[in-house]
Amino acid sequence: MKIFFYELLYVSAVSLGAATLLFPLLGAGELFWLVVTVIVLLSGILTGFKNAGWTVRMLLTAGAVTVVSAILLLNRNEAIHEVFVGHAALLWLPVIAVFTFLAGEGVARIRLFRILVAAGSGLSLIPCAALSIRVEKLFVVAVLSLLLLTAAEEIQRTWKKSGSTDGVAHLVTLAPFLLVTMLLVAIAPVSEKPYDWAFVKKIAAQAEKGMRELHIRLSIGNDRDPSESMMGFSGRGQIFGRLHDSEEEIMVLSGLTPGIRYEKLTGKTFDTFDGQEWTDTDSSGLRDVTLDTISLLASAEEFTDHREDLIHRATMQIRYRKINTAYVFHPLKTIAAGSWAAAARLQEGGGDLLWPGVKSFRTEYTVPYFRINRDHDLFLEYLRGSKLPSYSSFAPNAMMVAGQDAADYSYEDLLRHREHVYEVYARPVELSGELRADLDALCAGVSAPCDRMVLLEGMLRGLSYTDQPGKLPERVKGETEFLDYFLKESREGYCSHFATALVLLARAEGLPARYVQGYLVPVGGETEVVVRAAMAHAWAEVYYDGAGWIPYEPTPIYEVMSRWETVEEREKLTEAAVVSPVGPPEHETVEAPDPEPEEEETHHIRIPWYAVAIPVAAGLLFAVFLLTILKLIRRIRFGRLTERERFAALCRRNLMLLRLLNLGIGETETLREYGSRIAAAAGAENVAFLRFLEDHLYDGSYDPREGESVATETGQRLAERLQKEHPLRSLRARMQTGM
Repeated sequence: MKIFFYELLYVSAVSLGAATLLFPLLGAGELFWLVVTVIVLLSGILTGFKNAGWTVRMLLTAGAVTVVSAILLLNRNEAIHEVFVGHAALLWLPVIAVFTFLAGEGVARIRLFRILVAAGSGLSLIPCAALSIRVEKLFVVAVLSLLLLTAAEEIQRTWKKSGSTDGVAHLVTLAPFLLVTMLLVAIAPVSEKPYDWAFVKKIAAQAEKGMRELHIRLSIGNDRDPSESMMGFSGRGQIFGRLHDSEEEIMVLSGLTPGIRYEKLTGKTFDTFDGQEWTDTDSSGLRDVTLDTISLLASAEEFTDHREDLIHRATMQIRYRKINTAYVFHPLKTIAAGSWAAAARLQEGGGDLLWPGVKSFRTEYTVPYFRINRDHDLFLEYLRGSKLPSYSSFAPNAMMVAGQDAADYSYEDLLRHREHVYEVYARPVELSGELRADLDALCAGVSAPCDRMVLLEGMLRGLSYTDQPGKLPERVKGETEFLDYFLKESREGYCSHFATALVLLARAEGLPARYVQGYLVPVGGETEVVVRAAMAHAWAEVYYDGAGWIPYEPTPIYEVMSRWETVEEREKLTEAAVVSPVGPPEHETVEAPDPEPEEEETHHIRIPWYAVAIPVAAGLLFAVFLLTILKLIRRIRFGRLTERERFAALCRRNLMLLRLLNLGIGETETLREYGSRIAAAAGAENVAFLRFLEDHLYDGSYDPREGESVATETGQRLAERLQKEHPLRSLRARMQTGM
């Protein structure tokens, strides 16, 4: 019996854990407790079947026949058949029970397997807790049960024992205490919110930052082949022969305006091109970024009473990740003034916005800026008449942007800024005769500079994009040669080629233009996005009096749109949306008829009498048949025994009957002492067989036939007495002995 309980402990723990894990695969919905209970019960029955005698095995088999017969008969009922079909996955329960029984037997019998399963189950709870993966409480109970059972058994191996050294018996003795512990765990309340592991996350975050910073610092200064480059911001103006993608995470943008498809982040501007590479020669100390933004605000205010038709104020948060840079990445028309700029000690110069030193992934800042309605017809109309704002408009806008630092942004600074832009960024570019003729033909009849820029931008977008255009030929020594080679010969390239071409063509038209390097970030309407190295980009910006620097996108594969409806357009849409309701005349009242209440269908499952009677009868008949066969087998085997073997079997039966009558032999008693002790309680006639048994065991000097006769008569009397005093024990004796 102790072996049965020992194995049952492990089988129950394994089946409970497996049932909770496999339950979602069965699609049983609200039947969780039923499924778990059935699996644990079936695995326990299989354990009992393994350890029981043949009589109990026959009865269990008969019970299985009863259940299967009932299922087959009940399945003929249409309503019950629908229930079975709806829960067809439950047919896997016996299979799962067999699997868990075999696994539990392996855990109970094989020490190494038990240790591995217990350790693996316990370790599986660690990532679940760390990653907030929800698990059923019963699974935790099963794992803890297995761990405690294994720990108790392993600890016993180290103990020095006296008396009983049976580890199996000791573990069975401990079982009630373990079960009480598991019951307390099972009924203990569980918080709906998982433990946040804040201190572990903080340590892990600090370790991650440290490793990333070390990686960044170690990667600084890596030399690259100038003929090819990984995608990413470099701060250098080379035009490479081919590019390679890189998915490194550079920055994170958050707090973005909903609905925006793209964001451009300026990093570095360039003014001089030698045919092969851009360089930055602008060393002016003017605060170009903020002056440019104030000029746009004042100019737009003078153009329209609804400045929001042209510009919208916005902010975004930028957080550096894997990057080391001195450049402040920012949108065009940034407000690089006020408290945030002062706190960060930002520096402006040559059109760039710079940190006082090199910043890395720990840098985080919020940028206020103005979005421009660049692709709206109204903005194009504004550019056609754009001019420097008056002092009366500039001063209040400088106060609004810079606050108490407005004195640092005077109207004279704006005039000097404009003069500097024309001096540095409007250097004339000479075109070949053929290219000049082509441009004149393209722009014939178009006088406004902004309209000519739209045509030039469209012309370049008609060329081909490739990230492997090859090196620029050595014969390309200047701007003219580059334009002829790119526009007439190659006609393909990537963003650097297209941006360079548009800047040079704009200057050839007499407009100030600059080459800008930064990131073009697909936002897709999200409010937070990751900026990757492969999003590095170059584009052209053209300067207009008043409006300042305006971006253009000549690279064919990029569709960068920035457009929203004006106040007038929104008002028209609102008026169009107001539609008079259509209904019956005012003097008529139309009432909807009251809906008739629907009768709820109730499905009653009626189980026919035969669906219960037949399986029960089949089970009973099968049990009687098996017991009859077993009894017949025992009689045949008994008849084949020798006289002495039959006498010994009868004596064993009589000793069992005495034990069931609470007259069992003591562990240290001899047969003679035993007979003397129970003679009065059992009757002298019922202990006479002990004299023959003593002779049988020690000297063999007895008549086997007489001993068999005495033992048989004693057994009949003891069986009758047991039937009267303990009916249930009598039934058990009959099943075990076949009497």
